[in-house]
Amino acid sequence: MEASPETFVTRASDLSAGRPAPEWPVHGGAVDGFSARAGDGGRVQILALSESATARQRRAFVRARSEWLERADTERLVSVVATGDEPRPWLAVDPPSDPAKPLSAAAVRSIMIDLAEAFWLIESADRPVPTREAVRIDPTAERARVCWPLEAESTPADGVDRIARLGAELLTGETPPPERPFDWPQNGPPPRLWQTIESVLAGSSSIRSCYELKRALLFGPTTPPVERSPPEPSEPDQSGESATQSLPEQVSRRTLVGVLGVGALGATGLFARGTGREGGETEADSGPPQASFSFEQGQTTLTVTHTGGDPIEAGNLVVRNTRVSGIGAYRWSDYEGYDEETMVTEGDSIVIDRGVLSMWYAYVGWEDPTGDREVVLERRQISEEDLYS
Repeated sequence: MEASPETFVTRASDLSAGRPAPEWPVHGGAVDGFSARAGDGGRVQILALSESATARQRRAFVRARSEWLERADTERLVSVVATGDEPRPWLAVDPPSDPAKPLSAAAVRSIMIDLAEAFWLIESADRPVPTREAVRIDPTAERARVCWPLEAESTPADGVDRIARLGAELLTGETPPPERPFDWPQNGPPPRLWQTIESVLAGSSSIRSCYELKRALLFGPTTPPVERSPPEPSEPDQSGESATQSLPEQVSRRTLVGVLGVGALGATGLFARGTGREGGETEADSGPPQASFSFEQGQTTLTVTHTGGDPIEAGNLVVRNTRVSGIGAYRWSDYEGYDEETMVTEGDSIVIDRGVLSMWYAYVGWEDPTGDREVVLERRQISEEDLYS
């Protein structure tokens, strides 16, 4: 017999037995969402694995929940009220409130990329892009969380427009008018962010999908899309193209992540890559270094080794987990024995010991010290056996 929503509340030590209402049931079928009242009188959001979820979806949900708990401690990403596994895996988080002030350009760019990534996941799984009426933001000095509510369905272009309007509103504190140019404040956002949002709102942009919007936010609005299919794991990407992440083709896995990303909390800083470093020894027209790397995965670790090619400054090397940036970024220069100027040569390696269980892709990226560009040097797609064993 299917457990009632009340079961999840009564089994959470920090929650009262108040009757929750299914205010935002999540699309996708793998995760159920409920709103419940906490013991202090506030509201919390319950994410619980549905009765119809497969064994694979259950394992993915549990791993995603573990990753959220890790982020909550290290990045103040979400406030987890309680978790449990009976009668099904679940977690409770505090819901965000209404916006109190405009956010910084960096936070807005991160939120827009986060939403575009989640929308793209759902589009890739041939599911409608979820939307609803209001969007709620909770900006603080340390974090900015966005709750993107759900509705029936819309087209990918509708998702692009909604994300652009959200970005304009978060930057200025004002709702952009639907039929006239938007007047930016005197100290407006950075040119790239401003140009991307303005072109979408003015209807003059060539961006027609959330995938293209994410690329424009990451690499500039004039950057043409590149092939999404990654090279074979054994062959380094030496094309010189900027990094673009293509996720595994398992629709069930992408659908679940899309559900978690949009239906729950999309948080600032998850997927936005920082600007390139200044200085360094590489000339602007010298092209990316030519080097190869290997990946060796243990039970809870990932060892990345330089296996040949050009020496590279550790300050320009980054290993990324799954998406183009954020919580899954591991800078080579942060590891013992390396600093910004240490040259990484053949045989040098680092051992990543956090976030490994949640990896779907891992890749080594070279950040161009002369500009805002990142080049993929080596990729690895984590196999089904690695991810679900």
